[in-house]
Amino acid sequence: MQPLLKRRILGFDNATFNVACRLEYVDWNVGTFRETNGAIGDEVWAVVPAISFRPAAGTVLRLNYRHQRWTDLLGNPPSITGGIQFGVSSYF
Repeated sequence: MQPLLKRRILGFDNATFNVACRLEYVDWNVGTFRETNGAIGDEVWAVVPAISFRPAAGTVLRLNYRHQRWTDLLGNPPSITGGIQFGVSSYF
């Protein structure tokens, strides 16, 4: 999370715009199949860039885009998915 702009915005004194990027990788099965000695697949990796607006210290409006590749157990070509997520969080 990196702040880009922190100033009075829309009547909020310490509002902040942030950018972020999260990299994810999970390999659910490490190693090889005992019977065939072939590599076990079933792994996921994703890149998730985001922008967020924090009008006050305890509130966040966030927009993410997720690009994900998932390889199945047998190591077939990965399925590629993407999606947009909007979230609102308030901490009190």
